[in-house]
Amino acid sequence: MIKMNSFLYFTLKEAFRYPVQAWLTVLTLVVMSAFPGTLLLLVTAVEKTASELLAKAPSLVIRRVSSHGWQPMPLAAVSQLKNIPGATEVQPRLWGLCSTSSGAVTIRTDLSETSANPAPGEAVIGPGIDTALDQALALQSENEVILKVKDILDNNASMTATVLVHESDARELFNLTPDLCSDIAVTFFHDAEAEAAIPEIIQALPFRVQITTRQQAMKHYTGALEKWDGLGMLLYLPAILAMFFFLWTQKKMFVSEHRNLGILKMMGWTTVEITWSHLLRSALLGIPALIIGCSLSYYMVYGPGMTWPARFFLGWTDFVPEFELVPVWRILFQLSGFILVPYMVSQLLPLFKSAAADPADLLEGMRQ
Repeated sequence: MIKMNSFLYFTLKEAFRYPVQAWLTVLTLVVMSAFPGTLLLLVTAVEKTASELLAKAPSLVIRRVSSHGWQPMPLAAVSQLKNIPGATEVQPRLWGLCSTSSGAVTIRTDLSETSANPAPGEAVIGPGIDTALDQALALQSENEVILKVKDILDNNASMTATVLVHESDARELFNLTPDLCSDIAVTFFHDAEAEAAIPEIIQALPFRVQITTRQQAMKHYTGALEKWDGLGMLLYLPAILAMFFFLWTQKKMFVSEHRNLGILKMMGWTTVEITWSHLLRSALLGIPALIIGCSLSYYMVYGPGMTWPARFFLGWTDFVPEFELVPVWRILFQLSGFILVPYMVSQLLPLFKSAAADPADLLEGMRQ
């Protein structure tokens, strides 16, 4: 058995025997963990953000449709739906999408997240809309409406691309008369009651409708993100191949390992002690690199002004909201399994090849 202080001193010294190769290894591991980690973290953050927002959504939304697409709903339908068993609230909504100089935005006439109450001719905008206070904001849909920006909403994911307007301005923008609304939101005490009430809702209304439950909306968002989650896993394959190619080019280090194995065995080191030394050496380089790579992934997803990952990976062209924070452990475990573990195993390859060899043969082979 060797003394612990000698073991640690030798292991630390060997980890940085070739400083250039050691720092290149760290840099390689950082890059290989940061890129796939950014995609996986982005997908996880979008899923969590969508879940948080949809948890506050109504149990189901009823929209009138025809062969021409969406149609406004008559307000009289609200009274026809109030007798639906299990419904705790039936709320007509006035909202829609329109174009601005900053891109497509969502028009709302009420927001539970804010107490702002714009007057006719005024607008309260989300933080993602590039218009200053007291400036004119042109909204284009069925008609064009120009409003004065009164206030800016808090930096919240649900309000990034939202414009809060007065009801009269919204009706003019979407060309809706006072007896019409965009859709009707119905809240139930239990989500199961919402599913069971769908046939009764369809029967109660004299026109064709499309009903979307909260669970269906969640499946839509998560289903669209599943392909990106799988792509993130596929990114590990070229990363692992690149790492093995990099290590294969470091022939000088492998040649030196055979000589060290012979010397250590002649000094009385056992195969188990040599194995632990190799694992510790690789951990001294791999674990800090993995932590740095995960930190870079977090910064690229949550850092101020960091919108390019969502635009590059998910194809978003307009507004990128601030995402809900997610635990780093899932990404860290995945990166450990696909990046750190293969790297540590690769560091044991010289040991696997020479474990049963005679120390004298290893030293003699180095002289030839």
